[in-house]
Formats: sequence, C-alpha cells, structure tokens
Amino acid sequence: MIEGRSLVLEAIRSLGFACRAWAAYPSDHPNVTRAVDAAQARVGEMLSAHGSVGVGVAKKHLRVGVWTLESAQARALAQALYQRQVAVLRIDRGLQPEE
Repeated sequence: MIEGRSLVLEAIRSLGFACRAWAAYPSDHPNVTRAVDAAQARVGEMLSAHGSVGVGVAKKHLRVGVWTLESAQARALAQALYQRQVAVLRIDRGLQPEE
C-alpha cells in the first residue's frame, strides 16, 4: 500500500511540475519537454501499478482513493483543474504527453 501511495504522489508531483513548466515556457522549450517526459514516466509507473486512476478535484487539494493530496504541486494542479471546472479526472494507460 505504501509503495502505491508513493507512486501516486510522485505522479501528481511530476504532473504539477509539467503544468507549471507548460504555463511558463513555449511548448517546445527544453524545460517543458523534460518536465512532460518526467511526468509521462511517473504516470506510466503509477498506471502500471494501479491500472486506471481516478482523481477527485477540489479547490485546494486532490483526492485519489482514500488519500487526500495536499502538497504544493497537488494544490497547484488542483487549482488549475478546478478553474477549468474539472471535478474528476480519470487517467488510463496509453495516456499521451499532449493529453
């Protein structure tokens, strides 16, 4: 169970970094490419362990199963998704970087 939680936390952390890089730089910038590649790898590891993952979105945190994620990256990602009126995000195997 602990390993599964760490995989989820790392994936969310990497997604937060990728979103921040994408907002700060043009999409072809090396920082964006590295951040998206890292996020893709972490999400792939998470999906290998869990299959698909559903993420509940609140204004200031994310919820994955029984876990509430409140790290700085989770809060940033939650706020970005919340502003886009996303309530639930489902991540499945085969996710492409542009998605």
